[in-house]
Amino acid sequence: GGFPGDGALFLPEFPLRFYDIVGQAPAEIADRYEVFDITSGPLKEKAEVVYALDVLEHIAPEKRRQAVANMAESTDSFLLLAGPYAGEKIVEVETMVREFVKAKLGVDHRYLEEHAQLGLPDRTVVEGWMREEGFEILAWPVAHLPHWGLMMIAHYLLDREPKNVELMERFNR
Repeated sequence: GGFPGDGALFLPEFPLRFYDIVGQAPAEIADRYEVFDITSGPLKEKAEVVYALDVLEHIAPEKRRQAVANMAESTDSFLLLAGPYAGEKIVEVETMVREFVKAKLGVDHRYLEEHAQLGLPDRTVVEGWMREEGFEILAWPVAHLPHWGLMMIAHYLLDREPKNVELMERFNR
């Protein structure tokens, strides 16, 4: 999932390419953005690193194995899969954030609703798929769950106001 192209903010010196099923890329990455469904096949050109941030939980469970295989076929070096994986506490915190967004902001957040509808991927299953594709596994948590939940609430509160665009851009650098 490359939309909206925030990776370009963090790694401006690298020739990143972005792929997502969402159309209309932001102007600053339009020349490096392609609408693409990773469940349909591997990327046209191999990449040194394939990094999928918050992707698997938005793919139907029956297509996740194929997506991992296609990502693996798209690189000879590194495949990084980052995102939430199933777990009782993770589901509990995501549910609290989703309910807060609905109660306080009056919206069903698309991505959080997809997490609930599709279910989060099982990390051990995904790691098994990656081993089958020939990858070594290195896994670590990247966020303290209570802090993540509060951070997401703050994010959604700030994101709702057009006047906060510049502030949000500064936070996301």
